[in-house]
Amino acid sequence: MNSLVLMSALILFLSSRRITPRKRDRPAAVKGSDFFQILIETSKLQLSSLNFYQAALAEFIGVFLLVLVVCGIGITINKSEPAPASINGALGAGLTVATIVWATNAISGANLNPAISMVLIFTNDLDLMRGVFYIICQLLGAVAGSATLVALVPEFARPMLGMTLVNDKITLLKAFGVEVIATFMLAFIVFACLDKNRKDLGGSFPLTIGLVVTIGALFAGPYTGGSMNPARSFGPAVINNFWTNHWLYWLAPITGSFSAAIIYKFILKPRRNVSNKDSDSESN
Repeated sequence: MNSLVLMSALILFLSSRRITPRKRDRPAAVKGSDFFQILIETSKLQLSSLNFYQAALAEFIGVFLLVLVVCGIGITINKSEPAPASINGALGAGLTVATIVWATNAISGANLNPAISMVLIFTNDLDLMRGVFYIICQLLGAVAGSATLVALVPEFARPMLGMTLVNDKITLLKAFGVEVIATFMLAFIVFACLDKNRKDLGGSFPLTIGLVVTIGALFAGPYTGGSMNPARSFGPAVINNFWTNHWLYWLAPITGSFSAAIIYKFILKPRRNVSNKDSDSESN
């Protein structure tokens, strides 16, 4: 009898309590002060890492070689000899970029281009502090490469050596559009190569990037010199102290790169884990 009374009392007690579901813990919003604190701490970690300086040095060396070789391909040693055909410069640029990407990718990610570094920061694929240092080293490497080339070539070949110039037969707006399109294609391919969700890609991605550089140079070369890289235009501009229309070789590549990022990463949004089998089944 006593046990029955106790059980009844326990049931009444439990039924009288309001049982409310437990709220899920929500991640706390990051305040502005917290963001800057995280940024500072992340920067400290980067600056204390040997890998950080190795990567920055790789970007310097990569762009140094890129500017030195690419700008050196299009010159002639003898005054009486004609300048090499434009196809030589385009192929040389593509092969040079492919080779340097192959060499530096495991060290720094092989950005080799301030516009690419900026857009990778924008898409959160590159740390801000690392990206800033990359851009600084890329510009210094471009100046060093251009200065080295000037020291190597005969004196008659030094004026305007390596400059990317707008063809005087087209307007600045058309030149801007050409550089935007060429750099858009480059950045679009870069994002496709870096896409971790895709398993349908085979072959060599450094060679793929080199090929798109060749295509861009062949397309944009007659109009703007086919820069697609602010550092490639910056180095010769510093050494020659020639800044006419130089803004175009910054604004157009940045515009093209950011356009490619928005379209590839946020509009097209490639599906996860796409394989060759999936691609074949859809095509059938």
